[in-house]
Amino acid sequence: MRRIRRRKHIRVDRALEKAKTVGQKVLIVRIHSTGGSVPAGNLIRNRLKEYQKQHGGQIVTYVPVLAFSMAAILFLCGDRRVMSHSARLMLHRVSLHETGECSKDVHLIQSVNDYCVNLNTELFEFVVQKSNKRLTSKDLEERTPGIDWYITYKEALDYNLATHVSDVQPRLVAAVRCIIEGPSRSKYN
Repeated sequence: MRRIRRRKHIRVDRALEKAKTVGQKVLIVRIHSTGGSVPAGNLIRNRLKEYQKQHGGQIVTYVPVLAFSMAAILFLCGDRRVMSHSARLMLHRVSLHETGECSKDVHLIQSVNDYCVNLNTELFEFVVQKSNKRLTSKDLEERTPGIDWYITYKEALDYNLATHVSDVQPRLVAAVRCIIEGPSRSKYN
């Protein structure tokens, strides 16, 4: 499964432009991803916020199967956040893997650590805000001490990370959908 990459923002930009052109007030974002780059994810998150602010649009995010890591953060961008009964979210702390000669530089290691700590703080604050403070930063730190926290739809509802559960993808007449997902397994699909 492909991870979110910097070029994904181009698809998002096209979907948002199309939504503006046709006067779409509700944008459905289907997310099926194992996550990826935090900067790329933040770029998408900022584009979605901008769309909401400038056009008064509502964003509906939908996870049919999984939204892990940065994809879970993108899921939280929705005004209405829908998960299927079998869907899972996954949150964890930010990590960067340094290898080779660079990892021997103590200053580089400290700089990378500081970067990760700052990103964690920013992303955890966003999760706390979206949960209407049903979760705290301390809760998140305790649930992710170097491990992944897999969240069922029931937990997501309890913590206000999801607002609805449905196995039917939200649909609109002439909907503009933005899809963030990896490729299908078959190259012929």
